[in-house]
Amino acid sequence: DELDKEVDFNLKLKSLSPHLAWYLRNRVLNSIMPPKFLGNGKRMTLEEAAEDAYNHAEAGIANEAEEFLEKLVGNKAGDVAEKNGEAFVGEIQWVGDGRLGQGKARFGDQHWNMHDYRDKLLIGVALRKVLESARRLGG
Repeated sequence: DELDKEVDFNLKLKSLSPHLAWYLRNRVLNSIMPPKFLGNGKRMTLEEAAEDAYNHAEAGIANEAEEFLEKLVGNKAGDVAEKNGEAFVGEIQWVGDGRLGQGKARFGDQHWNMHDYRDKLLIGVALRKVLESARRLGG
């Protein structure tokens, strides 16, 4: 396929573990699929695929993706411009007896490890109005 012909793309993949290389290659391939096949019809870059791995893959691959972005590409996870929204909460992975969840969170350019204790957030009237306004505006 087209990706097999791209020398730079494949050199970068060869420098990675087989698991991360497989994940990134498949994310790039999936991105070019039409939306009816859960793609977006626009090819993502290798760096965007690594950003996706950092935010959504299981912990081992996420850690490798972070190292790839820092060492090979010169970016830290979270620095790819199109993916740098104001806030992001990654997928929670439940450990032990299921009472503690762990994940990653980002606000602006700051990253944190996150712990979820299954708490519930009570939203007051003022915050509810702000959130409703943002939802109506498409935010």
